[in-house]
Amino acid sequence: MRKPKREIPTHPDIIAIAASRTQLVKRELPEAVPVRAPRRGHGHRKGLRSDGTAHADRIAVAMRPGRWYARPDVLRATGLAYDTVKRIIVGMRNQGEVEQGELYAGGPRWRFAPNGAARGRETKFVFRLAAKGEVRRRRALMLA
Repeated sequence: MRKPKREIPTHPDIIAIAASRTQLVKRELPEAVPVRAPRRGHGHRKGLRSDGTAHADRIAVAMRPGRWYARPDVLRATGLAYDTVKRIIVGMRNQGEVEQGELYAGGPRWRFAPNGAARGRETKFVFRLAAKGEVRRRRALMLA
């Protein structure tokens, strides 16, 4: 069974009171500021950790100037995910903050255990900070 519709009072005095209250409220409220809806899904901006530090800054701080680092070394030093480190290092290399070196030419080399079992591939590429990367490192250390 349906609920009966609520009757809206139509007395002229009630309508006038309601209209004056609405005008008062409209006058008192400040101008509305558009609020950006929160992003759904990831919950963070791309390239930032939850504490607000940039991934590239963390990588630059972990690498000391003049030393060569393989990607697993950077992974262990920063605690970031493999895909994140790979993406950020490629971006830093494209911006001239990191130089890339090659340990050997040709296809992949395999590491073997003493019993002859394959243990995985050797690291082929190594990275070091360029001049722009050293500037980024100094800036990140000052802000830390």
